[in-house]
Amino acid sequence: MSKSNVVVNGNSYDCDIYISASGGVVSEIILYTVVQAEDGDIWFGAYYGSVGGGENDGGFFRMDIESSTSECLDYDEVDGLEEENPLHSSILNALMQKLWTLVDDEDGEVDLYTTDQGSKLYVPDESGVWMSPMFDGDSFDQISDEWKLGLAFES
Repeated sequence: MSKSNVVVNGNSYDCDIYISASGGVVSEIILYTVVQAEDGDIWFGAYYGSVGGGENDGGFFRMDIESSTSECLDYDEVDGLEEENPLHSSILNALMQKLWTLVDDEDGEVDLYTTDQGSKLYVPDESGVWMSPMFDGDSFDQISDEWKLGLAFES
């Protein structure tokens, strides 16, 4: 499959993706893109998956590499970001829309499954994990302590 991307305001942003599944059920999916800015790279991401207790939830994250700051954002915060920084809000929303082209909860069911598009992409290793070649899990050490997913990365 060709590289995944999102298009915002006519600009294309390449996405890196992480998908973990077991027995055909997706437990976590993370998408992010890196946007080069004048004062350093900013990572924007969307995630969804198991938060424990048979529940799923998701959200967004933004990491400023130059200032070493990161934050998790919920859906309302991204909506509020639209006035402050419409580009950031648009990129985050585009990532979440892309995420839902790769997985689906099949009419509100708890379990997530890959869609036809996601199945073309997802070729797991023995542990059920698939990552795009440039996915950098080490960079998620700090942010993975803040998000709702049970999944944590360590650098």
